[in-house]
Amino acid sequence: MTRNVYDESLRRLKQQLLDMGQRVEVAIDQSIRALANRDKDLAERVITRDPEIDRLQWEVEQTVGTLIATQQPVARDLRRILSTLLIASDLERMGDLAVNIALVAKEFVEENLVNFNLLEDLSRLAQQVQEMVHLCINSYIDENPAFAYRVGEMDDAVDVAYRRLVEEQIGFLAGEGRYIKERTRLAFVGRYLERIADHATNIAERVVYIVEGKVPDLN
Repeated sequence: MTRNVYDESLRRLKQQLLDMGQRVEVAIDQSIRALANRDKDLAERVITRDPEIDRLQWEVEQTVGTLIATQQPVARDLRRILSTLLIASDLERMGDLAVNIALVAKEFVEENLVNFNLLEDLSRLAQQVQEMVHLCINSYIDENPAFAYRVGEMDDAVDVAYRRLVEEQIGFLAGEGRYIKERTRLAFVGRYLERIADHATNIAERVVYIVEGKVPDLN
């Protein structure tokens, strides 16, 4: 493999990951909107498009395997290639979690569950998480560790918001005992969002590793 071909393979690998990231961002956004707007069609769109994210992860794995087998990369190139493989895995899990949110959205419509003000809390949490996802992807595009460290700082705020949300639901259930199914399902959504934030933080850690050669603990 000539250097020109090698460089083109690296560019293709980066583009595959960016395609994954864009699809994941769309899936998260659509799943939240499907829940907030009781939009079953939009929820089903998220679910049916998830295999596209899985396919892109497979393509990343194939490209990484070819690069390692034929080029034997070292130093920063090796860190970049191996980190891309791990980032793709995190993105795939984010896509799965978006599907989980979409399934809850479908359940709310099909079982005529009640939407209430907890959705406002979830919307704020979702906005924070979506900002993290967007920032971690940009940190990878630019190989910008400052963006990556910012993601880690944002993760702390998401963890606090999620804990507060769960504690509030426990309090409501212990007191009113109403809307048990709705509150339980929406607490699950909070957990899915918190996990997405964790995966975004993992990606940020990989970006720092690519650039600085160390893996910080941003979680």
